[in-house]
Amino acid sequence: MTEDHDSRIRTVYEAGALSWLLKDYQLPEYDDFCDWNQQRQTREHSAWVKSIDALYDNLWVDECGRRYGKTVKWLITQYMDALRRPGFRGLIATPLRTSIGGIIVPLTKMLFSDAPKGYFPRYKGTNGADHECLYIEALDSTIKLVGLDKHPDATRGQFLDAGHVTEAAFVKGLYELVTAVLMPQFRYRPWAWIALESSTAKAPDCDFNRIFREDAKLRGTYRMRTIRDNPELTEEEIEVEERRSGGKDSQVCRRELYCEEVRDPDDMVVPEFDESVHVVDIWPTPDYALCYEGFDPGLTDPCGLVGGYLDWMHQCFVIQFGWHRSNASTGEVVATAQGFEREFWGSGHRAPGERKRELSIADALLTGDGKVWTQPTEALTFWEEAEWSLKANPYSRISDIANRFILDLNVDYGMNIRPAEKGPGSADADLQHLRTLFAARPARIRILRNGQTEGIIAQLRSGMWNTDDNGHRTDWQRSKTLGHLDELAALKYLVRDIRWQRNPNKPPLVDVNATDTHVPMDIRDRVKPANDVFGGRGKHGFAGRGPRSFR
Repeated sequence: MTEDHDSRIRTVYEAGALSWLLKDYQLPEYDDFCDWNQQRQTREHSAWVKSIDALYDNLWVDECGRRYGKTVKWLITQYMDALRRPGFRGLIATPLRTSIGGIIVPLTKMLFSDAPKGYFPRYKGTNGADHECLYIEALDSTIKLVGLDKHPDATRGQFLDAGHVTEAAFVKGLYELVTAVLMPQFRYRPWAWIALESSTAKAPDCDFNRIFREDAKLRGTYRMRTIRDNPELTEEEIEVEERRSGGKDSQVCRRELYCEEVRDPDDMVVPEFDESVHVVDIWPTPDYALCYEGFDPGLTDPCGLVGGYLDWMHQCFVIQFGWHRSNASTGEVVATAQGFEREFWGSGHRAPGERKRELSIADALLTGDGKVWTQPTEALTFWEEAEWSLKANPYSRISDIANRFILDLNVDYGMNIRPAEKGPGSADADLQHLRTLFAARPARIRILRNGQTEGIIAQLRSGMWNTDDNGHRTDWQRSKTLGHLDELAALKYLVRDIRWQRNPNKPPLVDVNATDTHVPMDIRDRVKPANDVFGGRGKHGFAGRGPRSFR
């Protein structure tokens, strides 16, 4: 290299003007980022963000397919900031520590190989209290490198000037990382920014999608690019990538290269769930039905609740509501469950202090002997033949075993909750039974999209397994958005309790003169002329023994 060339290289590094390292197709996006990074530091921009109910005025989101160059773009962008701001403290976080040595360090050596002495981002390994990082000696600037699977606490520190999380959709606990760990380090540093870049998530309801991507879309700081948005790739190179990903129609190819939200059945807890089949906007409610509630008590995890009814005629269980909440008190669980029961089934509840706390049918007219023959239009009840009366729902409440939780709800609130039967292999058996119901055609489970079921839909759609280093399934994944799949767990216990053959309907025929049967007076008057035809006797010669049909 000539002395003049070396001088020009030193000049651009000293100025932090390395945008020429970006690909031509990436330059418009970088210009958009720079414009936004200036505007967002104004009071007017902060006020606008607040007015549209967005939360993060310093966060950018990229969702890109493989071979687009997303990691390279943000590595160059952060390095330019490190050159322009002596004493800079930045961060690159990866889901796996192996990505540091396998991706970040090699990219650094390739991109900045011509950096003048003192300006090359030299890799420094972990040494005592210092974490591994890229260090720019001439400016005393540092970009910390953190593998979140091995050293999640290394993201903590006193301050940051910028942060970049690569493959952010695959980071467990992304919400806590961004809001509780990284954002506080930006305090008093209005120029500080954070970029989340990732290929498309396996779970549509992850923190990356539901929280940060949606917020970025509101503010115009979200970009989505596929492999075909890289014009430098030839058609032959794209076809090679498609074949390596399992073929153009494979789930991996569609997700990793073309940013489609497709699920990998091997990772899903209920891969048989199909939102287009199992979720409906309308389902005709039967006149009578057995209703069920399932509970999944939680201490460190949220408490989950799911409820619905069995459509006996169609042999289909219809989910009407779901709920999960962290740190929920027993009283809150009771109030929530009873609120759903009143809203969807017309069930009446007596106060805990009253002597009798059994369920009643709200606003129902009782007969002289305390029976109910006609229910209010808003109620959903079932026929109890042993009592010759309509009864209030739920027909059954069942819960995962948590003795104190069940005892409190039964003794203090009269909820009548039964513990789920559990034994060796029951967890797998319950899940397989649930999956079988979702796999059946016609579907044996439907979910009403009514504003009360978003939680259970999301958990079925995105609930995934954790795996160990050997690829063996260990537990259901936890996240800020989905909890520990607590509504799904409640549903798992509930469906094992369903009495599919139990007819809930009121009988169409009744012996009007049976001594143990109450018949309303208007019904007796209606059948009286028929008795008169037979001279006060039924057509079989026995007084009043002929059954009469009525509704």
